[in-house]
Amino acid sequence: MYRCQTTRLSNSFFHDSVHGLLRDRAGRHRLSDDHEHDECPGAPTIDSFIVTPTSVAAGGTVNAMGKVSNYTIGHSGEHSCPHGHPHIYLDDLQVNPLSMPMMASSTVTIPAGTSAGKHQLIARLHAEDHQIIKPEVTASVDIEVK
Repeated sequence: MYRCQTTRLSNSFFHDSVHGLLRDRAGRHRLSDDHEHDECPGAPTIDSFIVTPTSVAAGGTVNAMGKVSNYTIGHSGEHSCPHGHPHIYLDDLQVNPLSMPMMASSTVTIPAGTSAGKHQLIARLHAEDHQIIKPEVTASVDIEVK
């Protein structure tokens, strides 16, 4: 069983559409950011994160592909496990992501001003509303910028 804990909740369309309207026993809307996904066999994981090529010029592109478990990339009609999309960062999770793909693979552009040398591309799983999946789920790949 996976416990879903979002950091923000209201009677928003997002939460209602993902989890159904939450109601108490009297049928009133209930605000809660702590609920369970009974059919999900475990916490989300990134099983693989592959980037090709791993050597690229600043301003160039790489192909990023990932495989996840207990998580659905994109919109899901069945909501037994969390779903959303990864954010892909260069070196630091505290900056704006380079990409927010809605598919398991995407093209990522390395910023033209990136310094030559060793860097990391980091994938982190996010909910559909861009909130970080907790606990954080990340994977990284070393790249070299020429």
